[in-house]
Amino acid sequence: MNNSNWLGGVYMGLFNRSKESSFTKKSFKLFREGKLQEALELYDEALKIEPNNAEAWFGKAMIFGELEKYHEAIEAYDKSLEIEPKAAETWYNKGITLMELNMFHEALEAYNKSLKLEPEYTEAWNNKGIALEKLGKYPEALEAYDKSLKLEPEYTEAWNNKGIALEKLGKYPEALEAYDKSLEIEPKAPKSWNNKGIALKRLGKYPEALEAYDKSLEIEPKAAETWYNKGITLMELNMFHEALEAYDKALEINPDDSDIWYVKGNTFGVLGQYNGALKCYEKALEINPNCISAWNNMGHAFKDSGKYQKALQSFNKALELDPNNVEAWYNKGKILINHGKDQEALKCFDKALEFDPTFEPALKDKKEILEGKIE
Repeated sequence: MNNSNWLGGVYMGLFNRSKESSFTKKSFKLFREGKLQEALELYDEALKIEPNNAEAWFGKAMIFGELEKYHEAIEAYDKSLEIEPKAAETWYNKGITLMELNMFHEALEAYNKSLKLEPEYTEAWNNKGIALEKLGKYPEALEAYDKSLKLEPEYTEAWNNKGIALEKLGKYPEALEAYDKSLEIEPKAPKSWNNKGIALKRLGKYPEALEAYDKSLEIEPKAAETWYNKGITLMELNMFHEALEAYDKALEINPDDSDIWYVKGNTFGVLGQYNGALKCYEKALEINPNCISAWNNMGHAFKDSGKYQKALQSFNKALELDPNNVEAWYNKGKILINHGKDQEALKCFDKALEFDPTFEPALKDKKEILEGKIE
């Protein structure tokens, strides 16, 4: 299930501090018009004349960020901070860029620098919460969101993000309250509707979860993750054909998401449509060759299709990626039994039990081999 965090936006305030600067006005105008290359060239010209212009470095960093050239953006923010180290906004924007690079420890440091300079920086508290959450520090993330909400009680993004942190702590009713608060402030917030759906699903309230996803999709119909989440919930209701339709919608939007191909394959498998399942697993593995679950489930689909050698190859691939995978060892053992290789199968069951001594299927089949009950 995919929750949607709400990151505070990039700060543009430094531009507003230099209204007297014609070059700043012109470059910012070009930036807003989407003429990023022209704006970048203008900053480069300015920096040739004045290499220590903090605003020019800041503006250049923002453009690199828009162009998804995040490493170059970081370098430009660092140049700006060398010149003006007490610019809270620059530290904040640097934090956002580091988040794009999944450098969450470094992002946290940047947000802390920003908050040291400006302790009432609402967006920085919110984004600090997201960084902490990404690092698995959920109680600390909640504290950061609460700081943000104390400063701005109507901050819908922080309510949404607080809900996610509460979910991570297994506090689903409290998470629902946070999402409802977010939606009370902004009823057309698709991320909050999506996240509310996830919380409802985890509480076993599947019809209500579907209603929440549909609300989200009314507002943002091209949200692949919401279609994905809707599909997962439809499967819980045994509405497998409807789930396939939801996954197809998700794949129209994001055809390169291996997770969607994987769950679509699982749905075909439940329906006994093994060829469809295999095609989906193949697609998932084309995108992400290291998806152990896809290799394992592909093995199941081959086995159920009577293609035992290919099934064995799939389970071996899963074990190559994860030698401690209990299910793959067990599944490999089952295939070997079908080949009449009971002693080799026994070794596989022993391997499975080495990693999980309580794994009931392996215990049962091992006992049957030892007692000569395996046909």
